[in-house]
Amino acid sequence: MTQNRLPLPRLDRLALEHGLDMRATALRVATDLFCQAAAPLQADVSRYVDLALPLLDSVDRDTRRAVAEKLVRIEHAPAAVVVRLRNDPDPFVSGAILSSPTVFQPDDLSTFISRCTPTEAAATARRVDLTPAAIRTLATHRAAFVVEALIENPAIALPDDIVDHLVERAMDEPRLVVALLSRADLAPAKLAPLYAEAPRPLREKIRDALANTAGHSASVPASSLAELTEAFARPTRDGVGQALAHVLKLRPQRLPKLLDDPTAELFALALSAAGAKRAAAINILLITAPEEVRTSVQTIFDAVKVLDQTHRNAAWQIVNAVAGERRVSRPAAVYEPHMHNSTTPQRVASRVRRLAAQRDVSRARSSGS
Repeated sequence: MTQNRLPLPRLDRLALEHGLDMRATALRVATDLFCQAAAPLQADVSRYVDLALPLLDSVDRDTRRAVAEKLVRIEHAPAAVVVRLRNDPDPFVSGAILSSPTVFQPDDLSTFISRCTPTEAAATARRVDLTPAAIRTLATHRAAFVVEALIENPAIALPDDIVDHLVERAMDEPRLVVALLSRADLAPAKLAPLYAEAPRPLREKIRDALANTAGHSASVPASSLAELTEAFARPTRDGVGQALAHVLKLRPQRLPKLLDDPTAELFALALSAAGAKRAAAINILLITAPEEVRTSVQTIFDAVKVLDQTHRNAAWQIVNAVAGERRVSRPAAVYEPHMHNSTTPQRVASRVRRLAAQRDVSRARSSGS
């Protein structure tokens, strides 16, 4: 390649002579030419940098983003231009650089994520080279949109403990629900807590997955049978809800998820988990379910069909996942903070016991003498 292979000086003159309207065009064309050069001479690199840096300060965000997207595809992107784009005040522009392992490679991704802004963390979450430590740092990020970006990254396989944590978090942050339910690679059983929001095909997969797991449904204590029988005999929404909450150990604030499910599936599964017979369950649904359920023969029919096809153990697991006692779920730590052996809790306790034993021996010897 000759010294003047890239006509960058002419583009520079074009931008200067024809004003603002031509600057974006000149920068785009110059970037295209530079990216097409497999091995540009250092002189061409310097000319491109001298042309691009001033223009990046005056062109629109779409042009800056287009330049960033082109440069991340090549191995010889000039560092000065990459740094300028990475530090662009518009996250739409800087995100193209931060999400690319080609042009931006910090020494430690996890450390960078923990120190950068949430917007920068969200862009980093879209990388294909996320380390296990980086995944855990992103999964526990305080900003929900950062976690959402991680979930939406199809290149990253989420470990089981991360999935458990994200599903638990999604129960309080609805924006994460859609992202989790959109991933086809997650085990259906892991998504049981999100059953209320899941589409029908996924609900069926969740039920099938839980039906194949070991375990038994919770037995109803004899002391609760009377309360349950009374609630079923004179069914009201509040009465049945309170009885189910007591028998199945459900959180009262989560009961509406079961009782007000527009498909009535969760209500039917809760009745099944509590030991209600088919006829009793249908009667309760017809009397206490929401009006749009009671007045829809098809909805009642579909809910009862789910009840008939779902093992009681699976029903109990789904209901417990949706409205049961809150679980504490956090990803396993990547590393433990360094602690000298002499100061670990176990060593401290051992030393205390040893000193106490020595003191007792000394006292025994003193009394014996």
